[in-house]
Amino acid sequence: MKKKKILPLLTCAILPLSLMITSCQGDDKTSTTPPPTTSKVEDGDVCVDIEITQMPSKTEYKVGESFKTAGLRFNAIYKNGYIEEDLTGGDLDGYSPRGALTEDVKAITIEFEGVTKDIPITVLPKTLKSVEITREPDIKTYQLGEALDLTGLVVAADYEEGLIDNETNYTVTDKDNNSYEQGTTLNVAGELELFVNVTSNEITMSDSFKITVFDGLTVQAENVYLTDSGEEKPTDESYTIITGNNLDLSFNENNKDTHLKHDSTFTGDGYLGDINVGMKIEFYIYSKVEMKNADIVLIASSTRTNSDAQKMDDMNVNQLFKMYLGEDEEEVWLSDDLVIEGKKYPPAGSATTMWTNWVDVPLGKLTINPGYNKITLECIGTQKGSDNYGRTPNIDRLEIRASDEAAETGDYVTDVEVISEPTKKDYNVGDTFDPTGLKFNVNYRNGYDGDKNLGPDAQYFSYTPDGQLGYSDNKIVFTYKNYSWEMAINLTLPKISSVELTSLPGVKYYTKGSKLDLSGLKVKATYENGYVDEDATNYVIKDSLGNTYQNGDLLDKEYLDEEVTFTVEITAGGETKSATFTLTIADGLTLEVEQTEQASDTSSYTVITRVQGDDARIVSNANGQTAAENMKVGSQIDFYVYSQSEVKDASLILVAASLLRAQDGSQTYDTKFNDQYSLSVDDQPVSVSDETMIKGRQANGERIWFLWTENLICNLDLKAGYTKITLKCTGLIKDHDGSGRAANIDKINIKF
Repeated sequence: MKKKKILPLLTCAILPLSLMITSCQGDDKTSTTPPPTTSKVEDGDVCVDIEITQMPSKTEYKVGESFKTAGLRFNAIYKNGYIEEDLTGGDLDGYSPRGALTEDVKAITIEFEGVTKDIPITVLPKTLKSVEITREPDIKTYQLGEALDLTGLVVAADYEEGLIDNETNYTVTDKDNNSYEQGTTLNVAGELELFVNVTSNEITMSDSFKITVFDGLTVQAENVYLTDSGEEKPTDESYTIITGNNLDLSFNENNKDTHLKHDSTFTGDGYLGDINVGMKIEFYIYSKVEMKNADIVLIASSTRTNSDAQKMDDMNVNQLFKMYLGEDEEEVWLSDDLVIEGKKYPPAGSATTMWTNWVDVPLGKLTINPGYNKITLECIGTQKGSDNYGRTPNIDRLEIRASDEAAETGDYVTDVEVISEPTKKDYNVGDTFDPTGLKFNVNYRNGYDGDKNLGPDAQYFSYTPDGQLGYSDNKIVFTYKNYSWEMAINLTLPKISSVELTSLPGVKYYTKGSKLDLSGLKVKATYENGYVDEDATNYVIKDSLGNTYQNGDLLDKEYLDEEVTFTVEITAGGETKSATFTLTIADGLTLEVEQTEQASDTSSYTVITRVQGDDARIVSNANGQTAAENMKVGSQIDFYVYSQSEVKDASLILVAASLLRAQDGSQTYDTKFNDQYSLSVDDQPVSVSDETMIKGRQANGERIWFLWTENLICNLDLKAGYTKITLKCTGLIKDHDGSGRAANIDKINIKF
């Protein structure tokens, strides 16, 4: 502790002393001043206030950073007058909050000898760049009515300030924006896509995973046992009995060898571990009705360690268990390829452990009869991992998943042996495939050997495509029950009859030297045999001199000037048919949106300015080019245009995509330029007519974000040298989903 100064009492002590000295020197009268009293001040006393004399060096932080006391200076004021001066952050008894700062923190509370004081700070949101699910939840299949379990889910969020490998500040929603949390009841059967959303500084990014919810039965391998007498069955309609070596059937709390372990990752109740050879797990499944073709699924976790790879290795089910059905214990054949899949070790800090990396293990199909159905797993062996320790898997539960599929004779198909392929393999586009001649045998997981010499008329057999063969249909996919295989065919184009352009390219105006953009072009081809390809891709595009073009090629030929006609040709069956479209290719400049700084060899370039630490981002459009997306109020795009001479009355044409969508996403609507952007030249505002629109388009299968249209904004003058043209986002337009949007920007064309 630093030495405390005594200010008020010290002053009182000096005053009587000075009076005594004066009396001795100039007055021989007897002094009537009473002698001074002294009072001893106890060191320490009680601190009553903190006086901050210098704020910490840093008072502005980003979310996730921790408060630093460096630079802090303060005095401690005591009740008895002591002042302890020039204390630092190291003298504090503490401060809060500690650790990673969140956006809602407005002040840090420091504490010294029981006294607290707030230091105002600013916590800024981080700038989000991307979100990725690096590990999906351990449980991705559920029975109807079960609770969602997000254990094992790991989300990586990449911010401009750095990567967070295990971001926990996220929400989970479905496609309809319904919220899902740990424990949410799943009340709709089927496949469900869930989106993990991270929001920072008004930017939200997502990644997704899928779960499946089945309508069926679940039997937990936990907390269920025989009564004390060992005779009566539990009253539950579906239950488990565990029998075997060194196992106490009562599962009493005092017995350490119960094999029932705490489970922090799923039900919270327990799971079955340390399974010994000879142990039997008997699942009793109760159903009020008959369930045909039900799936038997074991929820288990591999315990076969692979330390070098930091994962669990697969475990072969038939080397670990035998499976029996019914009270007579009829053995079920388990194939060699049936495995308990090993998973990577969970990341540090997650709620799961490597021993509870649960996976689905489909054991086969069966018919569930009304009443009790007994399914038995008997442990027959162990498998060693890198620790050379013989292990058996951990088991959480058994699920019986109801199915509305037709009942299958002979269980699950593992292979199809083709005896003879279809007779005909040569076809014209537009023909229909003929499976005549196909013969095959079927192998099943349970060893059933009855399906031999089957043909196209077999029940459960199908193939695709089963209609007219298209231009890209060079193979046939056959399916029998759960198994599929392929066969190549020879496809020939018949004679072409006509070519029609049903949709023209979205961008039809260019300055010479810019890139051809064919997005929006749709070609219809009709053939002599009656086949019609509504979206043909086997065409060639040529100019008037026969030069061919593909999407993204430069329009830099000298003879390409003003109105230029391009021909779309398709050649098939010795015939060539064509259709044409026209583009305007003028002298001028084209500036594409690219986040680049000025280079020594770049005469015209673009700079994206991020305002308030966020805003516009550069993305790839449908043609592999770049565009500015996600514009927010205040963000801007600076185009630097270089001209060797002065240009008067040049046309400024903006290539942009309106984002005001129809609810079904089939088209976008016109939006006012002035509602979302302002224009300036060399930082001087330019007036744009309130009638100027950024036009919308029909989607026609394209992504709405890249439905580019040309929009004449205004005419302007260019000086010799560099001219700065700035588009600044000034407002957002409400979409049908309530989100605020501004048009995406691709490029500007300046026509001389």
